[in-house]
Amino acid sequence: MTPSTKFYETDARSIKTRIYCHKNTNKIVIKPANTAQVQQIVKKINQYNLSNDDSKFSISTVSSGKNWGYSAQEPSFDNAILMKLSRIKELDNYDDKQGTITLTPGVTQQNLYEYLQEQGGKFWMDATGSSPECSITISFFIN
Repeated sequence: MTPSTKFYETDARSIKTRIYCHKNTNKIVIKPANTAQVQQIVKKINQYNLSNDDSKFSISTVSSGKNWGYSAQEPSFDNAILMKLSRIKELDNYDDKQGTITLTPGVTQQNLYEYLQEQGGKFWMDATGSSPECSITISFFIN
């Protein structure tokens, strides 16, 4: 290394180019509203892929799309369909004895915090240092 070697870059476009040097683009972006729509979309894409030998699609998913540093909305493969799951926001099966809950990909850190406060604040969520708008699922699956 030379004294002029840079370990950082202030130009965001240069950083993005270096991080995602094999830039692929999404063919389409889909925002399902519930799990039934996710199932329908996956079924249709699979049917299409089975009937076409020349062109096949893959699904790339993001939850809120705001988990900067954990994932990106750019696919790592060609012919990607981006499925944004941010509209699917459900909190269910809260157990106030064990502190467990079932949630869907669109639930953010802020949503979970507010829900737990509405339940009396007995339990708190272990938030990441990221934005309150970040999804819970991606933060915990990747970490």
